[in-house]
Amino acid sequence: MKKLLILGFAVVMSICSVKTNAQSIQSVSITTPILCFGDLANINIQVNQTSPPTILKVIVGYDIFGTFIPITSTNNTTVTNINVPGLAAQTYTVRIVDSVSYYAT
Repeated sequence: MKKLLILGFAVVMSICSVKTNAQSIQSVSITTPILCFGDLANINIQVNQTSPPTILKVIVGYDIFGTFIPITSTNNTTVTNINVPGLAAQTYTVRIVDSVSYYAT
């Protein structure tokens, strides 16, 4: 009986397939560079979106001693092309998050 259950489970698993999709950052490009002291930069973030689109939030910030400091973020969106203006000279981190679970932790 145990062998039949294992065989049946193997057949069911071979027929069913699990396909998972997740959002990812495709590219980040500087659209307006900093040319002299005091200038601000603009960046463009391209996001690979799932089908159907999933609501996400993009957060731009930086790390100080292992602590993430957010500078700006989008509203909840399904957009795949995000422009972020007005960034000063800094090394930034771009995150894609599910805002509900991200802010709950």
